[in-house]
Amino acid sequence: MTYQDYLVSQRWQVLRQEALSRDNHRCRLCDADEDLDVHHRRYPPNGNWAADCLDALTTLCTVCHQRTTSDLRARRYRALARPAVTDVTRQTPIVEPGGQDERLSTAEIQDHQRVTPAYA
Repeated sequence: MTYQDYLVSQRWQVLRQEALSRDNHRCRLCDADEDLDVHHRRYPPNGNWAADCLDALTTLCTVCHQRTTSDLRARRYRALARPAVTDVTRQTPIVEPGGQDERLSTAEIQDHQRVTPAYA
C-alpha cells in the first residue's frame, strides 16, 4: 500500500481522529485550533502501515506542519555530502553538421543574437 493509499484508508482516518482528540484539537506547537494536520513524527519501517500507531503522531496546524517538515528536510539534506567541484564533469553533446540539432544553417550570429540574412 502506498502512502497516498494509506491516507485515504479507514485505519488512517481512525488514527487521525484519535490523535486530534488526544491533543484536544489544538496544535502542539502554537495552540491553534484551526487548519489542523496530523504529523508523523516517525513512519513505520518498510511502509508497514499496519504498524502505524498513535505514539508516532502529533497534531500541528498547517503553518507549523510546513515549518517542521521544512526544518527536518533541511537537517537531513545538510548532513548529505556534496560532491566536490572536481567530481563534476561537464558533458557537451556532439552535433554533426547538417544533423537534426542544427536549427538555422544559414543564420548568422552576431553579438549573441541570431540575425537573418537579407537574402533569406
